[in-house]
Amino acid sequence: MLGAHARRGQGYSNYLLGRYEAILDMLRAHMHKSDNVLPILITECGSLQNGRQPSDNWLRLLAWNAYLTKSMQRPDQIELFVPFVFLHMAWNPYSGDAAFTPKTNLERHRTIEDFEPTTIANYFELWRDFDGRRLPVAFDRDWLDVVAVHDGTRISIAVTNMGGRQISLDLSGVAKNAGANKATQTRLNYHKGEVVFEPEHDVDASAVPVDVNETTVVRLNLAQTLAPAKVVKQQRHYAEETAVKSEGEAIKFSIDNLDASDLQSAKLIIGVHRRGGISEPLVVEVNSTTIEIDRGDADEFTEFFAPLDAVIPVSVLRKNNEVEISAQTGTTITSVQIATLQNVDD
Repeated sequence: MLGAHARRGQGYSNYLLGRYEAILDMLRAHMHKSDNVLPILITECGSLQNGRQPSDNWLRLLAWNAYLTKSMQRPDQIELFVPFVFLHMAWNPYSGDAAFTPKTNLERHRTIEDFEPTTIANYFELWRDFDGRRLPVAFDRDWLDVVAVHDGTRISIAVTNMGGRQISLDLSGVAKNAGANKATQTRLNYHKGEVVFEPEHDVDASAVPVDVNETTVVRLNLAQTLAPAKVVKQQRHYAEETAVKSEGEAIKFSIDNLDASDLQSAKLIIGVHRRGGISEPLVVEVNSTTIEIDRGDADEFTEFFAPLDAVIPVSVLRKNNEVEISAQTGTTITSVQIATLQNVDD
């Protein structure tokens, strides 16, 4: 990833609209090609937004939350994630940029009790106690990120909405199937020029509000201990080729050594870049079976760089797979992968 100095000169827009994931996938694919698969360390992540107004604080909070939600979906790849948050700025303690400021009635500040939380500290309150075993999630909406975990007595669901419209989540089916007796929500968003934090409160599981650019945490409290019926293992299988430029002809990619036994589901994920957006359909075949790729609003971008995905029938997959892609001239296929969920013994 570009360092802060380079990003100032070259720009870094669209990272939260797919660019982040597309770059990570391209790097991971190259690791497999070079037989040098290593953990990814995100040692600094967030925003270069300057300023101390509520809008500036919000842009920083927005970035930290969105990057965290996206990164948590890759526990098999990312070993370390560090949001660029100043806990305390000893050189400028009352600047308003840090999560905590020293209490003015004390001369020495040694423990957390000697500091006052600022607006920035609400980032930690939003994610407090978000922990547990992962649960698979499925949804059909662009520019949405969802992570779910459980600790046996409750299910915690983090949702980031980058889609440009307010949404209402219907989790009533999940709540019913899990035997939940209460739903709660913790919110951190921007409203009428102010950063607004809403501590955990009751919410209707059938209509959970999520604002534009908001990350929210919803919890389902369970009447009985959750006992999942099975365990699934997520695996990502990459083609070795990366950054292949399309001239309008079909491009072939090979994804080999895939264990196709006892698969629960599979998804094809194609990293795509094109200046001017993607205005023509991608024609895709997996092992000679046509796979429909929904481009969504990819034609509306002046520069599109994001993954496009589609469900693959598990019956189509085998050990060695051939993916054939015909893309609009000027498109670069940055990576190709098949992500699978496989049933395993607990």
